Amino acid sequence: MNLSNEKLKLELDRLSEQVKEDRKARGLPSESPKPFVSVAMGWTLFQRCKPLIDFAIQYANIVDKANEIIELSEEQKEWVNQFKIYAILARETSDTLLNGTGSGAISLINLLTNQSKYELVSEYLKLLYYGIQLTRTDYGEYRLNQFTYNHNLDNKENELIYNESKKEVERLKDIDYFNQELEKLAKHYESIKHLY
Repeated sequence: MNLSNEKLKLELDRLSEQVKEDRKARGLPSESPKPFVSVAMGWTLFQRCKPLIDFAIQYANIVDKANEIIELSEEQKEWVNQFKIYAILARETSDTLLNGTGSGAISLINLLTNQSKYELVSEYLKLLYYGIQLTRTDYGEYRLNQFTYNHNLDNKENELIYNESKKEVERLKDIDYFNQELEKLAKHYESIKHLY
């Protein structure tokens, strides 16, 4: 079915209104909470999820070769769960691409800690590979400038945004500063998570 731009816009508006009505019916505000994590912090959180992503890739390869879903130990699941707050908050950035990496990491955490929900190896692997794909680019590792670039701005404005984000990423390497910022964001998320 080929929709004209006008019909497509009308359909999107209808669906958007339907989502708002559904939220209201569930006693929620018509809009979901706005993103509240900076790109610099989202990038830093995503970087902290790298060991999880690497583990998921290795695990997916083992499952593929064995052709069976291999249950992780409780210690391994506990290790996987330590990345959950990073992934959740990375998903709360205003950048759609960075938001997607957080969603991919959350998907991996859920898949790795809830293996008993799946019977078919092929279905499980498909979901694992999809989660992994959300955390990677087709051309290798993501770079910070991919998340700071805005097509609506000129090169000078984009360079300024990138440089500001890069400075904040450097500040976030200080573990005390990072932990303070993480605690603030985690508290804020806890206070609004019921609104999603």
